[in-house]
Amino acid sequence: MADFMQLREGKTYRKRRNVSPSQSKRLLRFDSESVDFLCSEFLPENNERRGGALSARTKMEICLRYLGDPGFQSGVAEDYGIHRTTACKTISWVLNKVYQKSDHWIRFPTTVAELNIK
Repeated sequence: MADFMQLREGKTYRKRRNVSPSQSKRLLRFDSESVDFLCSEFLPENNERRGGALSARTKMEICLRYLGDPGFQSGVAEDYGIHRTTACKTISWVLNKVYQKSDHWIRFPTTVAELNIK
């Protein structure tokens, strides 16, 4: 009876690549400690248990890599060994998290006194 049913194969993930601390400044425009700070400030703790889930640091690195060298998301995806749609969703997700905290980090002066013009 089950001969006609197709069984789902196990999911296989590409081999992920990480950015070494020596390459961090060149590729991401931030040193390794700054990337850690950005992760702790903007991204929530990662509680995902899936085998192929991206860590918060990797998500931030993907976004910084895309913003540091704007090009195609497929290029960033190849650099990290992920699918293009995963890169797209990750970049969008990280930018939304940064936007949610933008009121805390970005403030425009509202009066001339605050501009400190002489």
